[in-house]
Amino acid sequence: MTIKIARYVNGNDPKITVRKQAQQSITNHDHDFYELVYISDGYCLHGMAGRMTLLMAGDLFIIPPGKTHRYMCNRDIKLYNCMFTTEAFGELFGKLSEVSAVNALLNPSFEGFMHAHLELQERSAITQLLEDMWSEGTRRQPGWDVLMTSCGASLLVHCARIFQHHITDLQEKRSYMGYVTQALQYIDAHYQEELTIHDIAEHIGVSNDYFSRQFKQVTGIAPVEYLRRYRFARAMELLSGGMSVTDVSHQVGFRNLCHFSREFKNQLGVTPSQYRKQYAEQQLFNNEEE
Repeated sequence: MTIKIARYVNGNDPKITVRKQAQQSITNHDHDFYELVYISDGYCLHGMAGRMTLLMAGDLFIIPPGKTHRYMCNRDIKLYNCMFTTEAFGELFGKLSEVSAVNALLNPSFEGFMHAHLELQERSAITQLLEDMWSEGTRRQPGWDVLMTSCGASLLVHCARIFQHHITDLQEKRSYMGYVTQALQYIDAHYQEELTIHDIAEHIGVSNDYFSRQFKQVTGIAPVEYLRRYRFARAMELLSGGMSVTDVSHQVGFRNLCHFSREFKNQLGVTPSQYRKQYAEQQLFNNEEE
Protein backbone atom coordinates (compact mmCIF):
# COMPACT_ATOMS: atom_id res chain seq x y z
CA MET A 1 0.00 0.00 0.00
CA THR A 2 1.46 3.34 -1.10
CA ILE A 3 0.21 6.47 0.65
CA LYS A 4 0.30 9.73 -1.35
CA ILE A 5 1.07 13.21 -0.01
CA ALA A 6 -2.09 14.39 -1.80
CA ARG A 7 -4.06 12.56 0.88
CA TYR A 8 -2.92 15.12 3.45
CA VAL A 9 -2.43 18.43 1.57
CA ASN A 10 -4.65 20.40 -0.78
CA GLY A 11 -3.67 20.81 -4.42
CA ASN A 12 -1.99 24.22 -4.32
CA ASP A 13 -0.70 24.08 -0.74
CA PRO A 14 2.99 23.48 -0.02
CA LYS A 15 3.70 19.75 0.12
CA ILE A 16 4.37 19.76 3.84
CA THR A 17 2.07 19.19 6.81
CA VAL A 18 2.24 18.25 10.49
CA ARG A 19 -0.30 16.00 12.16
CA LYS A 20 -0.58 15.61 15.92
CA GLN A 21 -2.23 12.29 16.57
CA ALA A 22 -2.72 9.12 18.57
CA GLN A 23 -1.12 6.58 16.26
CA GLN A 24 -2.93 3.32 15.52
CA SER A 25 -1.40 0.09 14.33
CA ILE A 26 -0.92 0.02 10.58
CA THR A 27 0.26 -2.81 8.35
CA ASN A 28 3.11 -2.65 5.83
CA HIS A 29 2.95 0.49 3.70
CA ASP A 30 5.17 3.02 2.00
CA HIS A 31 4.63 6.60 0.80
CA ASP A 32 5.76 9.08 -1.82
CA PHE A 33 6.98 11.57 0.80
CA TYR A 34 9.35 11.81 3.76
CA GLU A 35 7.90 11.06 7.18
CA LEU A 36 9.63 12.69 10.16
CA VAL A 37 8.16 11.39 13.42
CA TYR A 38 8.62 12.47 17.03
CA ILE A 39 6.99 10.33 19.73
CA SER A 40 5.70 12.48 22.57
CA ASP A 41 4.10 9.80 24.75
CA GLY A 42 3.77 6.02 24.94
CA TYR A 43 5.66 3.37 22.98
CA CYS A 44 5.22 1.10 19.98
CA LEU A 45 6.96 -1.53 17.91
CA HIS A 46 8.15 -0.39 14.48
CA GLY A 47 9.15 -2.72 11.68
CA MET A 48 11.28 -1.88 8.64
CA ALA A 49 13.64 -3.92 6.46
CA GLY A 50 13.10 -7.01 8.60
CA ARG A 51 14.09 -5.19 11.80
CA MET A 52 11.76 -4.55 14.74
CA THR A 53 12.57 -1.52 16.93
CA LEU A 54 10.93 -0.50 20.19
CA LEU A 55 10.14 3.22 19.94
CA MET A 56 9.46 5.29 23.06
CA ALA A 57 8.57 8.81 24.13
CA GLY A 58 11.46 11.08 23.18
CA ASP A 59 12.36 9.13 20.03
CA LEU A 60 12.83 10.87 16.68
CA PHE A 61 13.09 9.06 13.36
CA ILE A 62 12.70 9.60 9.62
CA ILE A 63 11.32 7.32 6.90
CA PRO A 64 12.32 8.16 3.29
CA PRO A 65 9.92 7.75 0.34
CA GLY A 66 9.45 4.20 -0.91
CA LYS A 67 10.56 2.47 2.31
CA THR A 68 8.09 -0.18 3.50
CA HIS A 69 7.40 -0.08 7.23
CA ARG A 70 4.68 -0.71 9.81
CA TYR A 71 3.57 0.23 13.34
CA MET A 72 2.33 -1.98 16.17
CA CYS A 73 0.85 0.45 18.71
CA ASN A 74 -1.07 0.60 21.92
CA ARG A 75 -3.87 3.13 22.29
CA ASP A 76 -1.75 5.53 24.35
CA ILE A 77 1.00 6.39 21.85
CA LYS A 78 0.99 10.04 20.80
CA LEU A 79 3.20 11.56 18.16
CA TYR A 80 3.90 14.40 15.78
CA ASN A 81 4.14 13.37 12.14
CA CYS A 82 5.72 15.80 9.67
CA MET A 83 5.08 14.68 6.08
CA PHE A 84 6.81 16.50 3.25
CA THR A 85 8.39 16.34 -0.18
CA THR A 86 11.54 18.23 -1.13
CA GLU A 87 9.56 20.36 -3.59
CA ALA A 88 7.78 21.92 -0.61
CA PHE A 89 10.87 24.08 -0.01
CA GLY A 90 11.13 25.45 -3.56
CA GLU A 91 14.39 27.34 -4.19
CA LEU A 92 15.25 27.10 -0.51
CA PHE A 93 15.96 23.39 -0.98
CA GLY A 94 19.09 24.33 -2.90
CA LYS A 95 20.52 25.93 0.23
CA LEU A 96 19.32 23.05 2.42
CA SER A 97 21.06 20.51 0.19
CA GLU A 98 24.36 22.34 0.71
CA VAL A 99 24.24 21.32 4.39
CA SER A 100 25.94 17.93 4.57
CA ALA A 101 23.97 16.83 7.64
CA VAL A 102 20.68 17.57 5.85
CA ASN A 103 21.86 15.58 2.82
CA ALA A 104 22.58 12.64 5.10
CA LEU A 105 19.16 12.99 6.74
CA LEU A 106 17.32 12.95 3.41
CA ASN A 107 19.42 10.25 1.73
CA PRO A 108 16.76 7.98 0.14
CA SER A 109 19.27 5.15 -0.39
CA PHE A 110 20.19 4.92 3.30
CA GLU A 111 19.59 1.27 4.24
CA GLY A 112 19.45 1.63 8.02
CA PHE A 113 16.86 3.13 10.35
CA MET A 114 17.71 6.74 11.23
CA HIS A 115 16.56 7.01 14.81
CA ALA A 116 17.65 8.90 17.95
CA HIS A 117 16.48 9.14 21.56
CA LEU A 118 16.48 12.86 22.34
CA GLU A 119 17.79 14.67 25.38
CA LEU A 120 15.38 16.96 27.26
CA GLN A 121 16.66 20.17 25.65
CA GLU A 122 16.41 18.61 22.19
CA ARG A 123 12.87 17.41 22.89
CA SER A 124 11.79 20.94 23.83
CA ALA A 125 13.22 22.49 20.66
CA ILE A 126 11.75 19.88 18.31
CA THR A 127 8.35 19.89 20.02
CA GLN A 128 8.13 23.69 19.73
CA LEU A 129 8.91 23.65 16.00
CA LEU A 130 6.39 20.88 15.34
CA GLU A 131 3.76 22.58 17.48
CA ASP A 132 4.26 25.86 15.58
CA MET A 133 3.92 24.08 12.24
CA TRP A 134 0.82 22.22 13.36
CA SER A 135 -0.72 25.49 14.57
CA GLU A 136 0.02 27.31 11.29
CA GLY A 137 -1.43 24.47 9.22
CA THR A 138 -4.54 24.31 11.40
CA ARG A 139 -5.31 28.04 11.62
CA ARG A 140 -4.25 28.90 8.03
CA GLN A 141 -3.95 32.62 8.69
CA PRO A 142 -2.43 34.91 6.01
CA GLY A 143 1.15 33.83 5.30
CA TRP A 144 0.71 30.42 6.94
CA ASP A 145 2.23 28.67 3.93
CA VAL A 146 5.38 30.83 4.12
CA LEU A 147 5.81 30.09 7.82
CA MET A 148 5.08 26.39 7.28
CA THR A 149 7.88 26.15 4.72
CA SER A 150 10.39 28.21 6.72
CA CYS A 151 9.64 26.32 9.95
CA GLY A 152 9.96 23.07 8.00
CA ALA A 153 13.42 24.10 6.80
CA SER A 154 14.38 24.98 10.37
CA LEU A 155 13.06 21.60 11.54
CA LEU A 156 15.18 19.77 8.98
CA VAL A 157 18.36 21.60 10.00
CA HIS A 158 17.69 21.02 13.71
CA CYS A 159 16.97 17.32 13.15
CA ALA A 160 20.05 16.92 10.95
CA ARG A 161 22.20 18.44 13.70
CA ILE A 162 20.61 16.16 16.29
CA PHE A 163 21.28 13.00 14.28
CA GLN A 164 24.83 14.14 13.55
CA HIS A 165 25.40 14.83 17.26
CA HIS A 166 23.97 11.48 18.32
CA ILE A 167 26.07 9.57 15.79
CA THR A 168 29.22 11.33 17.02
CA ASP A 169 28.17 10.84 20.64
CA LEU A 170 27.64 7.12 20.13
CA GLN A 171 31.05 6.81 18.47
CA GLU A 172 32.65 8.50 21.50
CA LYS A 173 30.74 6.17 23.82
CA ARG A 174 31.73 3.07 21.86
CA SER A 175 33.45 1.62 24.95
CA TYR A 176 30.12 0.79 26.56
CA MET A 177 27.81 1.00 23.53
CA GLY A 178 28.93 -2.53 22.72
CA TYR A 179 27.49 -3.73 26.03
CA VAL A 180 24.13 -2.09 25.35
CA THR A 181 23.99 -3.47 21.80
CA GLN A 182 24.70 -6.96 23.13
CA ALA A 183 21.98 -6.49 25.75
CA LEU A 184 19.38 -5.44 23.17
CA GLN A 185 20.25 -8.45 21.02
CA TYR A 186 20.07 -10.75 24.04
CA ILE A 187 16.66 -9.37 25.05
CA ASP A 188 15.39 -9.86 21.50
CA ALA A 189 16.54 -13.48 21.53
CA HIS A 190 15.43 -14.37 25.08
CA TYR A 191 12.44 -12.18 26.01
CA GLN A 192 10.25 -15.32 25.91
CA GLU A 193 12.13 -16.67 28.93
CA GLU A 194 12.01 -15.68 32.61
CA LEU A 195 14.74 -13.14 31.97
CA THR A 196 16.29 -11.03 34.73
CA ILE A 197 18.69 -8.08 34.71
CA HIS A 198 21.28 -10.36 36.33
CA ASP A 199 20.94 -12.79 33.41
CA ILE A 200 21.59 -10.02 30.88
CA ALA A 201 24.49 -8.47 32.82
CA GLU A 202 26.07 -11.88 33.31
CA HIS A 203 25.77 -12.65 29.60
CA ILE A 204 27.65 -9.50 28.58
CA GLY A 205 30.18 -9.82 31.41
CA VAL A 206 29.54 -6.77 33.60
CA SER A 207 27.99 -6.09 37.01
CA ASN A 208 24.27 -5.44 37.40
CA ASP A 209 24.81 -1.84 38.53
CA TYR A 210 27.23 -0.96 35.74
CA PHE A 211 24.97 -2.48 33.11
CA SER A 212 21.86 -0.69 34.42
CA ARG A 213 23.63 2.71 34.48
CA GLN A 214 25.03 2.42 30.97
CA PHE A 215 21.81 1.01 29.52
CA LYS A 216 19.77 3.91 30.90
CA GLN A 217 22.32 6.45 29.67
CA VAL A 218 21.96 5.16 26.10
CA THR A 219 18.24 4.28 25.91
CA GLY A 220 16.76 6.72 28.42
CA ILE A 221 15.04 4.04 30.53
CA ALA A 222 16.05 1.29 32.94
CA PRO A 223 16.63 -2.18 31.42
CA VAL A 224 13.77 -3.74 33.42
CA GLU A 225 11.36 -1.14 32.00
CA TYR A 226 12.70 -1.69 28.47
CA LEU A 227 12.18 -5.45 28.83
CA ARG A 228 8.61 -4.93 30.08
CA ARG A 229 7.71 -2.61 27.20
CA TYR A 230 9.39 -4.87 24.67
CA ARG A 231 7.37 -7.85 25.85
CA PHE A 232 4.08 -5.96 25.59
CA ALA A 233 5.02 -4.62 22.16
CA ARG A 234 5.75 -8.16 21.00
CA ALA A 235 2.48 -9.31 22.56
CA MET A 236 0.59 -6.73 20.49
CA GLU A 237 2.30 -8.02 17.36
CA LEU A 238 1.37 -11.64 18.10
CA LEU A 239 -2.22 -10.79 19.07
CA SER A 240 -2.67 -8.85 15.83
CA GLY A 241 -1.67 -12.02 13.97
CA GLY A 242 -4.52 -13.95 15.59
CA MET A 243 -2.54 -16.01 18.11
CA SER A 244 -4.49 -17.12 21.17
CA VAL A 245 -4.06 -15.13 24.38
CA THR A 246 -2.70 -18.20 26.19
CA ASP A 247 -0.04 -18.81 23.54
CA VAL A 248 0.91 -15.13 23.44
CA SER A 249 1.32 -15.10 27.20
CA HIS A 250 3.88 -17.91 27.02
CA GLN A 251 5.58 -16.49 23.92
CA VAL A 252 6.43 -13.21 25.68
CA GLY A 253 7.74 -14.66 28.93
CA PHE A 254 4.66 -14.85 31.19
CA ARG A 255 4.00 -18.21 32.82
CA ASN A 256 0.72 -17.15 34.43
CA LEU A 257 -2.12 -16.19 32.09
CA CYS A 258 -3.99 -14.13 34.70
CA HIS A 259 -0.84 -12.17 35.51
CA PHE A 260 -0.25 -11.48 31.82
CA SER A 261 -3.85 -10.35 31.22
CA ARG A 262 -3.82 -8.12 34.29
CA GLU A 263 -0.48 -6.48 33.42
CA PHE A 264 -1.51 -6.09 29.77
CA LYS A 265 -4.70 -4.27 30.77
CA ASN A 266 -2.85 -2.08 33.28
CA GLN A 267 -0.42 -1.04 30.56
CA LEU A 268 -2.71 -0.72 27.53
CA GLY A 269 -6.14 -0.13 29.05
CA VAL A 270 -7.74 -3.17 27.42
CA THR A 271 -7.50 -6.92 27.91
CA PRO A 272 -5.48 -9.01 25.41
CA SER A 273 -8.73 -10.36 23.92
CA GLN A 274 -10.16 -6.87 23.54
CA TYR A 275 -6.96 -5.68 21.88
CA ARG A 276 -7.04 -8.53 19.36
CA LYS A 277 -10.69 -7.77 18.55
CA GLN A 278 -10.04 -4.01 18.20
CA TYR A 279 -7.08 -4.66 15.90
CA ALA A 280 -9.13 -6.93 13.65
CA GLU A 281 -11.91 -4.32 13.47
CA GLN A 282 -9.41 -1.56 12.66
CA GLN A 283 -7.85 -3.60 9.86
CA LEU A 284 -11.29 -4.29 8.41
CA PHE A 285 -12.03 -0.55 8.51
CA ASN A 286 -8.68 0.25 6.83
CA ASN A 287 -9.36 -2.29 4.09
CA GLU A 288 -12.82 -0.81 3.45
CA GLU A 289 -11.28 2.70 3.18
CA GLU A 290 -8.87 1.49 0.53
